[in-house]
Amino acid sequence: LETRAYKDYKHLRPQAEYLKVGKSIKLDFLGRYEDYEADCRKLFSILGMTVGQLPNLRASEKKEACIYTDSMKEVMQRVYMEDYESFGYEK
Repeated sequence: LETRAYKDYKHLRPQAEYLKVGKSIKLDFLGRYEDYEADCRKLFSILGMTVGQLPNLRASEKKEACIYTDSMKEVMQRVYMEDYESFGYEK
């Protein structure tokens, strides 16, 4: 992930890069996948919309744990440092 070939691959770039205007992120609202339902409801409220039950589309039936080694975590934190800092994720 830290080689030039991967850095140029648009699907592996830090998400913060897609949200910047100039050098800073300027948004009124940023929802998180981790809080999908609550953030959708907040967004609908901001937009003056009401919604019933949110659909759970394309949900995986597998509940396998994803295990990262310490070295894998270090690489991810280096590659996505901008996202960790911009979005307040714990390292």
